[in-house]
Amino acid sequence: MSRRIARLFVRSAGCLLILTGSAKIISSTGSAPVLGLPDPVFQIPFRYEFVIVGLLELAVAAVCMLDRSLLLRQILLLTWISSAFLIYRLCVEFIGYTEPCRCLGTLTDSLHLLPQTGKRLLTGMLAYILCGSYWMLFCIRRWENHHLTTSESCSQKAF
Repeated sequence: MSRRIARLFVRSAGCLLILTGSAKIISSTGSAPVLGLPDPVFQIPFRYEFVIVGLLELAVAAVCMLDRSLLLRQILLLTWISSAFLIYRLCVEFIGYTEPCRCLGTLTDSLHLLPQTGKRLLTGMLAYILCGSYWMLFCIRRWENHHLTTSESCSQKAF
């Protein structure tokens, strides 16, 4: 894995988070009745949850888009946020919540998308960020181990 590919992944994931975070924040300002309903996992109104999660997504996206020197930190943040989304989705499934996914807020209604289409799009985005970030961590770890082994063998030959 080259640094260029890793940076491209980080930037693309950052763009996706800008899109979803903005959608949540914009949706939170709406008047849809669903915004007053409690989230099935955290039991707070969707409106507040959208603001909190949207701001978190935008913060992670900002680090991904603006900071060029901290590639590992960017990948760790993407791993963290995508893992949190996966755990949330598993909790929703575990409790048996069957309502449509509100992950994009009311944006799916505004775009006239079926709830299932929105859910599939977001599942694909989650899979991309989750699998990509874990893969990048694996590659970085492997690269570091390879360089440690190479430098150790070089230092042993010197003595």
